[in-house]
Amino acid sequence: MKIILFSGYKPWATVSYFYKYLRKLNQETVFVSYDKGTDFYVESRKISLKKIFKEIFEPDLFIYVETDPGEGFWMEDILETKVKKACWLIDNHLNFKWHKNLAKLFDHVFFAQKAVIPWAKKYGINAEWLPLACEPEIHKEWNKEKKYDVVFIGHLNRERERFFKNLEVNLKGIKIGVFEKIYLEEMAKIQSKGKIGFNLPVRKDINMRTFEVPACGCLLFSPHIRHLNEIFNDNEIVIYKNKREIFEKIEYYLSNTGEWERVRKKGMKRARKEHTYYKRVLKFMEKIREEKREKKSYFDFYYLSLKKPFKKYRRAEYFLKILKTGLLIKNLYLEMMERIRKKSGKFPY
Repeated sequence: MKIILFSGYKPWATVSYFYKYLRKLNQETVFVSYDKGTDFYVESRKISLKKIFKEIFEPDLFIYVETDPGEGFWMEDILETKVKKACWLIDNHLNFKWHKNLAKLFDHVFFAQKAVIPWAKKYGINAEWLPLACEPEIHKEWNKEKKYDVVFIGHLNRERERFFKNLEVNLKGIKIGVFEKIYLEEMAKIQSKGKIGFNLPVRKDINMRTFEVPACGCLLFSPHIRHLNEIFNDNEIVIYKNKREIFEKIEYYLSNTGEWERVRKKGMKRARKEHTYYKRVLKFMEKIREEKREKKSYFDFYYLSLKKPFKKYRRAEYFLKILKTGLLIKNLYLEMMERIRKKSGKFPY
């Protein structure tokens, strides 16, 4: 099968792991990006698929995997491209505002966040759940000796800073390691020096840390998140509901080394055996092969025409296409409900 994979590019991003295993399954896979470091570089964020296909080959399958959309991009002739298309959209909890339109261009749609799928269905999107994962060659227990009681690696916003200061005040004597802008093997080596690793998702999302922390031999502490119990059992990670539970459970597992060892080893085994990018790519390709019928690409066009990240690629004909009154009213209503729920902290739940 000839495959063209399109995405932004960061060596530590999901798409890099995805490409690694996709290439192992399909040698005729070419990674195209508007970022340098891939097989084929396009200088503009206004992308012509027909031009790319002409310069490389016309693929049997075109895949888009989400990274940061940055300034926005637009595959200008994707509506006219007859090649089978699939996408894996990652940050559904943050980017659903444009996912709900972009997804409609593809024959096969995968969401990393299951909680958003019911909302996608309201817009006529039939998305499969494909969670994030770990890379066992990188995310492993590099260090048997644990230097830190608690480790967190990720962006430190104000809420997270307050969280760790609160831990220091309430649990005197524990050693906390907090790190930013560390990736790949360096990140995994530091993570594996911790006894306990925190998830701290932005908006109740099952993120990369959900899998990387236990894979590195750390005991994962996570807030309650919908569908997390479909990934790990409660004897493989620790789930907390409030601050009091956090303090109690940290003290319990640091005091009970045998129980800490038992739970974290089960979590590590589950992550490295069942939640790998190799398994995710296998599922992705199997689902595509199962569904032989291709649907027509279509748009509601409402969000594309009026909102980022596609705002800079407005076309007059898009405005004409959103004038289907019933569809426009439905979209406006659904978006109003999204905004209300976001303001109240309930979207997408």
